[in-house]
Order: sequence, then structure tokens, then C-alpha cells
Amino acid sequence: MNDTSPYARNNFKHLVLAGKRCSLISFRLARTVDAAMIAKAAGHDAFYVDAQHCPIDGDATAQILGAALTMGITPMVRIRGHNQLEIARALDCGALGIIVPDVETGEQAVELAHHVRFPPLGRRSISGLTTHTGYAAMPLADLVAAANSETMLIAMIESRRGVENADAIASVSGIDAVLIGTNDLTIDLGVAGQHDHPKTAEAFSTVIAAGKQHNTPVMFAGIGNLEIAARYINMGAAPCWFGGMDTKFLLDGARREAEAFRELALD
Repeated sequence: MNDTSPYARNNFKHLVLAGKRCSLISFRLARTVDAAMIAKAAGHDAFYVDAQHCPIDGDATAQILGAALTMGITPMVRIRGHNQLEIARALDCGALGIIVPDVETGEQAVELAHHVRFPPLGRRSISGLTTHTGYAAMPLADLVAAANSETMLIAMIESRRGVENADAIASVSGIDAVLIGTNDLTIDLGVAGQHDHPKTAEAFSTVIAAGKQHNTPVMFAGIGNLEIAARYINMGAAPCWFGGMDTKFLLDGARREAEAFRELALD
């Protein structure tokens, strides 16, 4: 895609692929375009609507995604499963990235890549004019090429089986990055919440090695401890920070306010 194309540029994807530091947050409560504006003002490069774990409906999601496209922040959706129609809907509503939970085999990764990309790379259906161009017209061939280039597909590895098949998953053309879902992974490994446990570290090492083998960036989510995060980044994970969700930010802020008042010295 050239600089004169009206198709939205996926800045987050290009940062990740270039190995540059970047960050994103997620939304489970937000229902308005203010969410995208806040993520941008806070200095993040991307966000995702967490459809897997929240009841935000399609209309609210579309409004947030569409607003983000005009701001230069990358909008993504974590979908509920491996459903082709859900992937298509999120992309048609303005997502530049799709995060798919619990990918465990190379075959699943191949199928997902086909759902996300237009022919000849996949079998996604075209919807005509799109919010990704601000509804500006593009030659169809150029639109298809731009969408295939700028759309990001992130496959989550969240289980022992996913780790065992990390090489097959990372090798699939069309998988732009692998994301380790650390909390679910630690539960499956029998060390729930122990992000620095040797079993967790061994799993990270396996997935990171697979990513390096196939030049597929490996990211991770769910780790709030920056020292542990730095350890895995130094091991070879992408320098990308999944900075939490709106529920966490609201709770942390509310707790600080309450604690500060309880500790206030009064006559």
C-alpha cells in the first residue's frame, strides 16, 4: 500500500513487525467513541474490544472502531471463538486486527488465516465500500490488496496443547503474530497465576523459539509485573505491552481515591 491510499494504515501491526516498542489496552465496559479517544490520548498505539469476555454489542463496537480509524490508533477485536461470520463482522465494522483465543493447532491457524484474508490469500467475502477508507472509493483490486496487507491476525496460545503446536501455528502464512494468554496458560499448566514459574517460563521459551524460527512475533498478555514482562521480552518476546483493561483502570483509580481519603489526616 502506498502513502496516497485512502485505506487506514495499521500502525500497530507495522510497529510489531518492525520489533519496535508499542502498547495497547482493552475495553470491556466502554460503549462510546470516547474509549478510542482516551486510548489515543493516553499514548497507546492500539486497543481491542474484548468481545470474548464482555457483552458490548455489535453497534457499540462498530462506533468505537470507526472513530479510531480517524485518529490513527489501531482498533482491534478479540472475538468469541473461531467463527468465520464473527470475524467477518468485526472486520467489516472497522477492525484492523483480529485476536483469536485458544488456537491449538496449525490446522486451526490455517482456517483462521483464510477467514481473515481476501482471495487469493483466503476466502473472506467483500462488503463493498468500507469504513477503513472513510467510504472513499478504491479500485477493487487495490482495496483487496490494502486490506490483506493492513489487517492483522493474532493467534492466542493459551494451553499446553497450543504450546506443543506453537511451531505449526507460527509457521502459518497469514498469522501475523502469536499472543500468549498467560493466565489461561498457567491454569492449564497447573500453576495458576504464577507468571514466573519454571513451567511458565519453559512454555514461553518454546513459543518464542517457534516465533523466531518463522519470523512471527510473539507477544504476551495478562502479566502486570513489569519485571517479569521485561524478562520475557529479553528472552525474545516482542516489546509490546498489553496494559490492562478499562475495568482495571476504573477499579485502580477508585481504590486509590478511597484509600487516600481513609488515610487523610483530619483534626
